[in-house]
Amino acid sequence: MEELPADYEPGPANIARVSVEPRAIARTDFNVLRLANLAGMIVAPKDVQIENVVVRLVGTKVYTTPYADGTFSFYNLREGQYEVEIDVETVPEGYLPASPARVPVAASSTNPAPPIGFELKLKPQVEKPVREMLKQEIHINAPGGSGRR
Repeated sequence: MEELPADYEPGPANIARVSVEPRAIARTDFNVLRLANLAGMIVAPKDVQIENVVVRLVGTKVYTTPYADGTFSFYNLREGQYEVEIDVETVPEGYLPASPARVPVAASSTNPAPPIGFELKLKPQVEKPVREMLKQEIHINAPGGSGRR
């Protein structure tokens, strides 16, 4: 196991019975599985800090964060179907996903999946309703009222 490359893992039967005879070669074969990778990118407006956005494999404990250029990867995955999502709680304040936050993808060691893409956009500003106030005219009478001295 110590010499198995990082992108492989033992197959389903990783135990074998071998008969060892004096002055004879003992041999057994084990199945290994080649592991797959998934890669993608988060696209955001210029100068948005996205290094803390969490990208997860749904239903697992596996997650990652992107580099400053938005690229991210998952390595050493068993082949199969996955769902990749960005954690909207970790999207920078004032921004929201412009693309679906969850994407299905197939991981394969022989046919790499197309890059996974997420996009962030500026959150639209909510217009506050404007209240119109009635203007009231204020009349001030001069002191003395009638103009007498």
